[in-house]
Amino acid sequence: MIPFLSVLLPSLALCAQQTPPQDESVRLKCADYEVVLDASNNWTIKQIFFKGEQFLATEKDAYNGTAVKLADGTWVGDCPGGMSVSSKILSVDGRRKAVKVGETYTAKKKILFERNCSMKVYRFSGSLEVTPDGLTLVHKYRRTRRDVPEKLCAFVLCFDKRFRLFIAQIPGKGRDDVMAKRYDGMFYDNETTLIQEDIRYFALFDTLIHTGVVCYFGGKDCYFYRGEGECCCLRDMGNYRRFHFRPAIERNPRAREKLEFVLHIKVFQCPTGKWKKTAATIAGSDWR
Repeated sequence: MIPFLSVLLPSLALCAQQTPPQDESVRLKCADYEVVLDASNNWTIKQIFFKGEQFLATEKDAYNGTAVKLADGTWVGDCPGGMSVSSKILSVDGRRKAVKVGETYTAKKKILFERNCSMKVYRFSGSLEVTPDGLTLVHKYRRTRRDVPEKLCAFVLCFDKRFRLFIAQIPGKGRDDVMAKRYDGMFYDNETTLIQEDIRYFALFDTLIHTGVVCYFGGKDCYFYRGEGECCCLRDMGNYRRFHFRPAIERNPRAREKLEFVLHIKVFQCPTGKWKKTAATIAGSDWR
């Protein structure tokens, strides 16, 4: 028995090492876009691909989703934890599908993924729409408790370090207001905050593959909700580029607050010299 065990035990250990890890993701594909959802992290976006190129950062401290800071200083949300998903719905070209981990779902016209969650003080409802024209994120929040939240990060997105250039524009008097303040710069991997203001859209560009991504707010007037304390922040983290939208929130403990935000994400390809005008046009603005 001893010689047999001496051979069997190392073999079992080798098999355990070679067992592939379980795939905790779901893939949504439509035309040139592919979105990977992380089932182990509240079904948040893990990666975005366009024609096989990835756009989001993969560092451990990079995450995408939403989070709220409570009055006692703790954070609740997709990355911090304390957030529970109560339901999820997947529709592929108008047909309901059961959401199965490890599966890939492909649509010709549209994929819609919806989830309902609890975030302590807020009831969160989020949807992701993937079409051949790009991605649309809708985040809705409803206060359910009298606890006073300190801060809400409605959208958090961490982009790959390959993006070297950025532009942004604040809302003007109208969608075609080209006189509104604009930002135009470059990342230097120096961990600094480059933008912290109310903006209409921002765009990042990779000069090596001549590809960019533009993110702009939707709704009736760029985005649905405005307040004195709201702002967007674009930060150079060194290893990646992080964006978050922080709206003004009601700090009255009796508030029955309802918030709704829409963010469009589109990837574009063009010569480096034309990327600013291309991004602005996609966002419904102008660049002169």
